Amino acid sequence: MIRTVLVLLALVASGIGFARLTGWGGEVSQVADRPVTTGMSGYMKPALEAKVFITLSGSARSVTINGYRGVVDFGEPVGGVYAGTVMIDRDLLMLLLEVEWLEETKGRNFAKLVVEAKNRETFSHVFDAPGDIDDFVELPF
Repeated sequence: MIRTVLVLLALVASGIGFARLTGWGGEVSQVADRPVTTGMSGYMKPALEAKVFITLSGSARSVTINGYRGVVDFGEPVGGVYAGTVMIDRDLLMLLLEVEWLEETKGRNFAKLVVEAKNRETFSHVFDAPGDIDDFVELPF
């Protein structure tokens, strides 16, 4: 009998402890606003600026690269090469490429991407598809 009472008291004490720990049944406390930081030192890593060049196998209706800070604004291609500048997130080294072709072509289409970032080795990648290109590439920086 005494053992049963002790076990019940231990269960009640544990239940109260878990309730306080999880905040169940009580008021939720608010966490103060503070800036979001990344990394061990609390230092926010700046984005990596890079020049991008795209060469296409045909005429395109639109060419879009999405980076860390939005879409790259390409002007008119010079010598068939689209050129622009992109900001790349240092924690998510990835670029998204979308090419919508002007006309449906038979066979496969390709787009060659070249990325040049300061103090980094030049990176190039060829995308190919039977129609429009909508793909991503991970950068080795």
